[in-house]
Amino acid sequence: MNPPTWPKPVTMTNSPTRRRGEGPLQSRKKLLLAESELNRAQLVQECRTLADEGRALKESARDISAIATAVATLVAGLAALRRKKCPPAAAKPSWLQTILQGAGVVSALWSEFRAGPKA
Repeated sequence: MNPPTWPKPVTMTNSPTRRRGEGPLQSRKKLLLAESELNRAQLVQECRTLADEGRALKESARDISAIATAVATLVAGLAALRRKKCPPAAAKPSWLQTILQGAGVVSALWSEFRAGPKA
């Protein structure tokens, strides 16, 4: 049985990029420059991909903020409906009422600032 024949490794002497009269350092330099160009092209492609993913993330965040605004408005509206007419002067508001009032204020401010400057 014969041992398997492995392909010969590429050396500088039998490299397809090497020309006559070209030294091993010049061949190596050409190979390094070619590798650098490939790396640069790959980096540009990865930057484009990252920018596309950033835009998609921005769109998702915009959708989530719209939902959060609607929920805050709904909670503030429900809180307004649940308010009692006149709580006793000595009674302290519950923490839930405080949070709902804060959500109403945040919702109102968010709506105003989100609308942008009015012309």
